[in-house]
Amino acid sequence: MSARLIFFIITTIIIFLIVFANSYLIVRLTKMKRRSAWFWRLVLLQITAIVGTTYYQMAQVQLLGTSMYEFWRAWATGTYGLLMGLGVGFAILIPLGIVMAAVNWRAKKTTAEEQDSRRQFLRKAIWAVPAVTAGGGVVRAYEGAKELQVNHIDLVFRSLPEYLKDYKLAQISDVHIGPFIDLRDFDKITQAVLNEKPDRLVITGDLIDDLDFLNPLCGRLEELFPKIPDGIDYILGNHEYFKNLPLVLEAFSSISMRMHRNSSLRLSGGSWPVYLAGVEYSFDRSGEQREVYLQEALANIPSEAFTILLAHHPDFIENAFAHNISVTLSGHTHGGQIVVGGTPLVPVGTKYFKGEYRDGDKYGYVNNGTGHWFPVRYNCPREITIFTFKEGKVSKV
Repeated sequence: MSARLIFFIITTIIIFLIVFANSYLIVRLTKMKRRSAWFWRLVLLQITAIVGTTYYQMAQVQLLGTSMYEFWRAWATGTYGLLMGLGVGFAILIPLGIVMAAVNWRAKKTTAEEQDSRRQFLRKAIWAVPAVTAGGGVVRAYEGAKELQVNHIDLVFRSLPEYLKDYKLAQISDVHIGPFIDLRDFDKITQAVLNEKPDRLVITGDLIDDLDFLNPLCGRLEELFPKIPDGIDYILGNHEYFKNLPLVLEAFSSISMRMHRNSSLRLSGGSWPVYLAGVEYSFDRSGEQREVYLQEALANIPSEAFTILLAHHPDFIENAFAHNISVTLSGHTHGGQIVVGGTPLVPVGTKYFKGEYRDGDKYGYVNNGTGHWFPVRYNCPREITIFTFKEGKVSKV
Protein backbone atom coordinates (compact mmCIF):
# COMPACT_ATOMS: atom_id res chain seq x y z
CA MET A 1 0.00 0.00 0.00
CA SER A 2 1.47 3.35 -1.06
CA ALA A 3 2.19 6.18 1.37
CA ARG A 4 -0.26 8.42 -0.52
CA LEU A 5 -3.07 5.85 -0.19
CA ILE A 6 -2.36 5.42 3.52
CA PHE A 7 -2.42 9.22 3.95
CA PHE A 8 -5.74 9.42 2.06
CA ILE A 9 -7.33 6.68 4.20
CA ILE A 10 -6.14 8.22 7.47
CA THR A 11 -7.30 11.70 6.39
CA THR A 12 -10.73 10.35 5.37
CA ILE A 13 -11.15 8.60 8.71
CA ILE A 14 -10.18 11.73 10.63
CA ILE A 15 -12.61 13.90 8.59
CA PHE A 16 -15.53 11.54 9.18
CA LEU A 17 -14.70 11.24 12.88
CA ILE A 18 -14.84 15.03 13.13
CA VAL A 19 -18.12 15.11 11.18
CA PHE A 20 -19.82 12.61 13.50
CA ALA A 21 -18.25 13.92 16.71
CA ASN A 22 -19.12 17.51 15.84
CA SER A 23 -22.72 16.66 15.07
CA TYR A 24 -23.04 14.63 18.26
CA LEU A 25 -21.57 17.38 20.45
CA ILE A 26 -23.85 20.03 18.98
CA VAL A 27 -27.08 18.09 19.52
CA ARG A 28 -25.94 16.70 22.88
CA LEU A 29 -24.81 19.95 24.45
CA THR A 30 -27.72 22.03 23.16
CA LYS A 31 -30.21 19.38 24.33
CA MET A 32 -32.39 20.05 21.28
CA LYS A 33 -35.56 18.13 20.68
CA ARG A 34 -35.52 15.23 18.21
CA ARG A 35 -31.77 14.83 18.69
CA SER A 36 -31.45 11.83 16.37
CA ALA A 37 -33.08 13.68 13.45
CA TRP A 38 -30.93 16.78 13.94
CA PHE A 39 -27.80 14.66 14.32
CA TRP A 40 -28.33 12.98 10.95
CA ARG A 41 -29.23 16.29 9.30
CA LEU A 42 -25.92 17.79 10.43
CA VAL A 43 -24.02 14.68 9.30
CA LEU A 44 -25.80 14.71 5.92
CA LEU A 45 -25.02 18.41 5.41
CA GLN A 46 -21.30 17.88 5.95
CA ILE A 47 -21.12 14.67 3.90
CA THR A 48 -22.96 16.35 1.02
CA ALA A 49 -20.43 19.17 1.09
CA ILE A 50 -17.54 16.68 1.10
CA VAL A 51 -19.00 14.57 -1.73
CA GLY A 52 -19.50 17.69 -3.88
CA THR A 53 -15.93 18.77 -3.24
CA THR A 54 -14.61 15.32 -4.11
CA TYR A 55 -16.56 15.42 -7.37
CA TYR A 56 -15.10 18.84 -8.26
CA GLN A 57 -11.53 17.75 -7.53
CA MET A 58 -11.91 14.61 -9.63
CA ALA A 59 -13.70 16.34 -12.53
CA GLN A 60 -11.99 19.75 -12.50
CA VAL A 61 -10.29 19.36 -15.88
CA GLN A 62 -13.56 18.32 -17.54
CA LEU A 63 -15.50 21.09 -15.78
CA LEU A 64 -13.03 23.84 -16.71
CA GLY A 65 -14.59 26.10 -19.32
CA THR A 66 -18.15 24.94 -18.63
CA SER A 67 -20.93 27.03 -17.09
CA MET A 68 -20.81 24.96 -13.88
CA TYR A 69 -17.09 25.32 -13.22
CA GLU A 70 -17.29 28.39 -10.98
CA PHE A 71 -20.20 26.89 -9.02
CA TRP A 72 -18.29 23.73 -8.17
CA ARG A 73 -15.08 25.63 -7.48
CA ALA A 74 -16.93 27.89 -5.03
CA TRP A 75 -18.56 24.79 -3.51
CA ALA A 76 -15.17 23.17 -2.88
CA THR A 77 -13.66 26.35 -1.48
CA GLY A 78 -16.60 26.83 0.87
CA THR A 79 -16.46 23.21 2.00
CA TYR A 80 -12.82 23.51 3.04
CA GLY A 81 -13.71 26.62 5.01
CA LEU A 82 -16.73 24.90 6.56
CA LEU A 83 -14.75 21.86 7.66
CA MET A 84 -11.87 23.94 9.00
CA GLY A 85 -14.34 26.10 10.91
CA LEU A 86 -16.16 23.08 12.32
CA GLY A 87 -12.82 21.59 13.32
CA VAL A 88 -12.06 24.73 15.32
CA GLY A 89 -15.60 24.64 16.72
CA PHE A 90 -15.07 21.03 17.78
CA ALA A 91 -11.94 22.01 19.69
CA ILE A 92 -13.90 24.76 21.47
CA LEU A 93 -17.01 22.66 22.18
CA ILE A 94 -15.10 20.06 24.21
CA PRO A 95 -13.97 22.46 26.99
CA LEU A 96 -17.35 24.23 26.74
CA GLY A 97 -19.05 20.92 27.45
CA ILE A 98 -16.88 20.46 30.54
CA VAL A 99 -17.74 23.98 31.71
CA MET A 100 -21.44 23.32 31.10
CA ALA A 101 -21.30 20.11 33.15
CA ALA A 102 -19.57 21.94 36.00
CA VAL A 103 -22.09 24.78 35.92
CA ASN A 104 -25.00 22.33 35.93
CA TRP A 105 -23.49 20.52 38.90
CA ARG A 106 -23.09 23.74 40.88
CA ALA A 107 -26.54 24.91 39.78
CA LYS A 108 -28.18 22.14 41.83
CA LYS A 109 -27.79 24.41 44.83
CA THR A 110 -29.82 27.20 43.18
CA THR A 111 -33.50 27.60 42.40
CA ALA A 112 -35.12 25.85 39.44
CA GLU A 113 -35.68 29.20 37.74
CA GLU A 114 -31.99 30.13 38.02
CA GLN A 115 -30.97 26.70 36.74
CA ASP A 116 -33.20 27.03 33.69
CA SER A 117 -31.84 30.54 32.94
CA ARG A 118 -28.24 29.30 33.05
CA ARG A 119 -29.02 26.35 30.79
CA GLN A 120 -30.74 28.58 28.24
CA PHE A 121 -27.75 30.93 28.16
CA LEU A 122 -25.24 28.09 27.76
CA ARG A 123 -27.25 26.46 24.98
CA LYS A 124 -27.30 29.72 23.02
CA ALA A 125 -23.56 30.12 23.58
CA ILE A 126 -22.94 26.57 22.38
CA TRP A 127 -25.05 27.11 19.26
CA ALA A 128 -23.02 30.26 18.56
CA VAL A 129 -19.69 28.38 18.53
CA PRO A 130 -20.19 26.20 15.41
CA ALA A 131 -22.18 28.97 13.71
CA VAL A 132 -19.38 31.52 14.17
CA THR A 133 -16.44 29.19 13.46
CA ALA A 134 -18.08 27.55 10.42
CA GLY A 135 -19.20 30.90 9.00
CA GLY A 136 -15.80 32.44 9.68
CA GLY A 137 -14.08 29.49 8.03
CA VAL A 138 -16.16 29.86 4.86
CA VAL A 139 -15.48 33.62 4.70
CA ARG A 140 -11.74 33.09 5.21
CA ALA A 141 -11.70 30.42 2.51
CA TYR A 142 -13.24 32.72 -0.08
CA GLU A 143 -11.04 35.66 0.95
CA GLY A 144 -7.94 33.46 1.00
CA ALA A 145 -8.67 32.25 -2.52
CA LYS A 146 -8.99 35.80 -3.88
CA GLU A 147 -6.40 37.88 -2.03
CA LEU A 148 -2.94 38.16 -3.61
CA GLN A 149 -0.37 40.69 -2.39
CA VAL A 150 2.73 41.95 -4.13
CA ASN A 151 5.30 42.57 -1.39
CA HIS A 152 8.36 44.74 -2.06
CA ILE A 153 11.49 43.94 -0.05
CA ASP A 154 14.74 45.91 -0.22
CA LEU A 155 17.85 43.78 0.34
CA VAL A 156 20.35 46.35 1.55
CA PHE A 157 24.10 45.67 1.59
CA ARG A 158 27.05 47.95 2.35
CA SER A 159 28.40 47.08 -1.08
CA LEU A 160 27.26 44.95 -3.99
CA PRO A 161 28.70 43.48 -7.18
CA GLU A 162 27.97 45.82 -10.07
CA TYR A 163 25.62 43.23 -11.57
CA LEU A 164 23.29 43.35 -8.56
CA LYS A 165 23.01 47.11 -8.01
CA ASP A 166 19.26 47.91 -8.21
CA TYR A 167 18.68 44.40 -9.53
CA LYS A 168 15.04 43.32 -9.23
CA LEU A 169 14.27 39.69 -8.47
CA ALA A 170 10.71 38.30 -8.36
CA GLN A 171 9.81 35.20 -6.36
CA ILE A 172 6.71 33.03 -6.53
CA SER A 173 6.39 29.83 -4.54
CA ASP A 174 3.93 27.06 -3.72
CA VAL A 175 1.52 27.94 -6.50
CA HIS A 176 0.00 24.44 -6.36
CA ILE A 177 -1.76 24.63 -9.70
CA GLY A 178 -4.77 22.37 -9.24
CA PRO A 179 -8.21 22.61 -7.61
CA PHE A 180 -7.85 26.03 -5.96
CA ILE A 181 -5.27 27.78 -8.15
CA ASP A 182 -5.99 27.05 -11.79
CA LEU A 183 -4.29 28.16 -15.00
CA ARG A 184 -6.35 31.35 -15.15
CA ASP A 185 -5.07 32.23 -11.67
CA PHE A 186 -1.56 31.49 -12.89
CA ASP A 187 -2.09 33.94 -15.76
CA LYS A 188 -3.04 36.63 -13.22
CA ILE A 189 0.02 35.80 -11.13
CA THR A 190 2.40 36.07 -14.07
CA GLN A 191 0.80 39.30 -15.26
CA ALA A 192 1.28 40.77 -11.79
CA VAL A 193 4.94 39.70 -11.96
CA LEU A 194 5.39 41.29 -15.40
CA ASN A 195 3.82 44.53 -14.15
CA GLU A 196 6.74 44.81 -11.70
CA LYS A 197 9.31 44.56 -14.53
CA PRO A 198 11.72 42.23 -12.69
CA ASP A 199 15.12 41.26 -14.08
CA ARG A 200 14.58 37.61 -13.13
CA LEU A 201 11.81 35.35 -11.83
CA VAL A 202 12.53 32.49 -9.43
CA ILE A 203 10.01 29.75 -8.60
CA THR A 204 10.82 27.99 -5.34
CA GLY A 205 8.95 24.69 -5.69
CA ASP A 206 5.48 23.15 -5.44
CA LEU A 207 4.44 24.68 -8.73
CA ILE A 208 1.86 22.08 -9.79
CA ASP A 209 -0.44 19.54 -8.14
CA ASP A 210 -2.77 18.44 -10.95
CA LEU A 211 -0.58 17.01 -13.70
CA ASP A 212 -3.41 17.27 -16.22
CA PHE A 213 -2.38 20.94 -16.35
CA LEU A 214 1.31 20.19 -16.87
CA ASN A 215 1.47 20.59 -20.65
CA PRO A 216 -0.51 23.85 -20.85
CA LEU A 217 1.55 25.15 -17.92
CA CYS A 218 4.75 24.43 -19.86
CA GLY A 219 3.33 26.41 -22.78
CA ARG A 220 2.67 29.38 -20.51
CA LEU A 221 6.14 29.21 -18.97
CA GLU A 222 7.73 29.10 -22.43
CA GLU A 223 5.78 32.22 -23.45
CA LEU A 224 6.72 33.96 -20.19
CA PHE A 225 10.47 33.22 -20.35
CA PRO A 226 11.48 35.80 -23.03
CA LYS A 227 9.34 38.50 -21.38
CA ILE A 228 11.67 38.56 -18.37
CA PRO A 229 15.19 39.84 -19.19
CA ASP A 230 17.13 37.14 -17.33
CA GLY A 231 14.46 34.46 -17.62
CA ILE A 232 13.08 32.01 -15.07
CA ASP A 233 14.85 29.78 -12.54
CA TYR A 234 13.08 26.91 -10.80
CA ILE A 235 13.69 24.37 -8.04
CA LEU A 236 11.70 21.34 -6.96
CA GLY A 237 9.39 21.18 -3.95
CA ASN A 238 8.03 18.18 -2.10
CA HIS A 239 4.80 18.11 -4.11
CA GLU A 240 6.68 17.45 -7.34
CA TYR A 241 8.02 14.33 -5.61
CA PHE A 242 4.57 13.34 -4.34
CA LYS A 243 2.82 13.74 -7.70
CA ASN A 244 5.12 12.31 -10.37
CA LEU A 245 8.70 13.52 -10.32
CA PRO A 246 9.89 11.83 -13.56
CA LEU A 247 6.96 13.32 -15.50
CA VAL A 248 7.55 16.81 -14.05
CA LEU A 249 11.28 16.62 -14.84
CA GLU A 250 10.63 15.46 -18.39
CA ALA A 251 8.16 18.28 -19.04
CA PHE A 252 10.22 21.09 -17.51
CA SER A 253 13.42 19.85 -19.18
CA SER A 254 11.81 20.49 -22.56
CA ILE A 255 11.30 24.24 -22.03
CA SER A 256 13.59 27.22 -21.54
CA MET A 257 13.02 27.57 -17.79
CA ARG A 258 16.20 26.61 -15.91
CA MET A 259 15.99 23.88 -13.26
CA HIS A 260 18.51 23.76 -10.44
CA ARG A 261 19.04 20.44 -8.69
CA ASN A 262 21.88 20.85 -6.19
CA SER A 263 23.63 22.95 -8.81
CA SER A 264 24.64 26.52 -9.52
CA LEU A 265 24.65 29.08 -12.31
CA ARG A 266 27.10 31.95 -12.70
CA LEU A 267 25.19 35.19 -13.28
CA SER A 268 28.21 37.49 -13.62
CA GLY A 269 31.99 37.19 -13.57
CA GLY A 270 34.81 39.51 -12.56
CA SER A 271 36.60 39.86 -9.23
CA TRP A 272 33.30 39.62 -7.37
CA PRO A 273 31.17 37.09 -9.26
CA VAL A 274 27.48 36.46 -8.63
CA TYR A 275 26.04 32.94 -8.52
CA LEU A 276 22.56 31.48 -8.22
CA ALA A 277 22.34 28.07 -6.54
CA GLY A 278 19.40 25.73 -6.06
CA VAL A 279 18.93 22.69 -3.84
CA GLU A 280 16.51 19.77 -3.85
CA TYR A 281 13.80 19.34 -1.23
CA SER A 282 15.24 17.60 1.84
CA PHE A 283 13.10 14.95 3.53
CA ASP A 284 15.76 14.44 6.23
CA ARG A 285 14.78 16.53 9.26
CA SER A 286 18.12 15.81 10.96
CA GLY A 287 19.83 18.23 8.60
CA GLU A 288 22.49 15.86 7.25
CA GLN A 289 20.83 15.61 3.85
CA ARG A 290 20.47 19.39 3.67
CA GLU A 291 24.18 19.78 4.23
CA VAL A 292 25.00 17.20 1.53
CA TYR A 293 22.71 18.94 -0.96
CA LEU A 294 24.11 22.36 -0.14
CA GLN A 295 27.71 21.24 -0.44
CA GLU A 296 26.92 19.79 -3.86
CA ALA A 297 25.21 23.00 -4.99
CA LEU A 298 28.14 25.15 -3.81
CA ALA A 299 30.86 22.90 -5.22
CA ASN A 300 31.62 25.08 -8.26
CA ILE A 301 31.11 28.45 -6.58
CA PRO A 302 34.29 30.33 -5.57
CA SER A 303 34.52 31.42 -1.94
CA GLU A 304 34.57 35.13 -2.83
CA ALA A 305 31.28 34.95 -4.79
CA PHE A 306 28.02 36.63 -3.87
CA THR A 307 25.55 33.74 -3.74
CA ILE A 308 21.76 33.64 -3.92
CA LEU A 309 20.31 30.31 -2.80
CA LEU A 310 16.92 28.87 -3.77
CA ALA A 311 15.69 26.25 -1.28
CA HIS A 312 12.09 25.08 -1.03
CA HIS A 313 12.34 24.09 2.62
CA PRO A 314 13.19 27.08 4.86
CA ASP A 315 15.34 24.99 7.21
CA PHE A 316 18.05 25.58 4.59
CA ILE A 317 18.22 29.18 5.85
CA GLU A 318 20.09 27.93 8.90
CA ASN A 319 22.60 26.05 6.74
CA ALA A 320 22.93 29.04 4.42
CA PHE A 321 23.73 31.40 7.29
CA ALA A 322 26.42 28.98 8.45
CA HIS A 323 27.91 28.98 4.93
CA ASN A 324 27.84 32.77 4.72
CA ILE A 325 25.38 32.77 1.82
CA SER A 326 24.12 36.30 1.26
CA VAL A 327 20.47 35.61 0.30
CA THR A 328 18.29 32.51 0.69
CA LEU A 329 14.77 32.37 -0.74
CA SER A 330 12.35 29.67 0.45
CA GLY A 331 8.70 28.69 0.63
CA HIS A 332 6.95 25.45 1.67
CA THR A 333 5.19 26.68 4.84
CA HIS A 334 2.66 28.99 3.11
CA GLY A 335 3.51 31.36 5.96
CA GLY A 336 1.41 29.16 8.23
CA GLN A 337 -1.76 30.28 6.33
CA ILE A 338 -3.67 30.84 9.58
CA VAL A 339 -1.65 33.20 11.77
CA VAL A 340 -2.86 34.63 15.09
CA GLY A 341 -0.67 36.95 17.13
CA GLY A 342 2.32 36.15 14.94
CA THR A 343 1.95 32.41 15.58
CA PRO A 344 0.83 29.92 12.91
CA LEU A 345 -2.05 27.69 14.00
CA VAL A 346 -1.21 25.21 11.25
CA PRO A 347 1.90 23.17 12.23
CA VAL A 348 4.83 24.19 10.00
CA GLY A 349 7.65 22.21 11.60
CA THR A 350 10.28 24.95 11.35
CA LYS A 351 11.18 28.18 13.12
CA TYR A 352 11.61 29.87 9.73
CA PHE A 353 7.98 29.99 8.67
CA LYS A 354 7.14 33.48 7.36
CA GLY A 355 8.81 36.59 6.03
CA GLU A 356 12.33 37.94 6.52
CA TYR A 357 15.11 36.54 8.72
CA ARG A 358 18.52 38.10 9.28
CA ASP A 359 21.93 37.00 10.47
CA GLY A 360 24.21 40.01 10.35
CA ASP A 361 24.34 41.06 6.70
CA LYS A 362 22.78 37.80 5.46
CA TYR A 363 19.12 37.48 4.50
CA GLY A 364 16.64 34.62 4.50
CA TYR A 365 13.08 34.98 3.25
CA VAL A 366 10.09 32.62 3.41
CA ASN A 367 7.34 33.36 0.90
CA ASN A 368 3.71 33.03 2.12
CA GLY A 369 2.92 30.95 -0.94
CA THR A 370 1.59 32.42 -4.16
CA GLY A 371 -1.05 29.70 -4.06
CA HIS A 372 -2.08 26.85 -1.76
CA TRP A 373 -3.57 23.36 -1.82
CA PHE A 374 -6.25 24.33 0.74
CA PRO A 375 -7.73 27.82 0.60
CA VAL A 376 -8.31 28.94 4.21
CA ARG A 377 -6.09 31.89 5.18
CA TYR A 378 -6.00 34.40 8.03
CA ASN A 379 -3.43 37.18 8.47
CA CYS A 380 -1.36 35.51 5.79
CA PRO A 381 -2.38 36.42 2.21
CA ARG A 382 -0.95 34.78 -0.90
CA GLU A 383 2.23 36.50 -1.97
CA ILE A 384 4.40 37.54 -4.88
CA THR A 385 7.68 38.93 -3.55
CA ILE A 386 9.75 41.53 -5.37
CA PHE A 387 13.30 41.89 -4.05
CA THR A 388 15.45 44.89 -4.98
CA PHE A 389 19.17 44.77 -4.23
CA LYS A 390 20.44 48.10 -2.92
CA GLU A 391 23.62 49.57 -1.52
CA GLY A 392 23.33 51.57 1.68
CA LYS A 393 23.57 51.53 5.42
CA VAL A 394 22.61 48.11 6.77
CA SER A 395 20.24 48.25 9.73
CA LYS A 396 21.08 46.18 12.76
CA VAL A 397 19.11 43.00 13.32
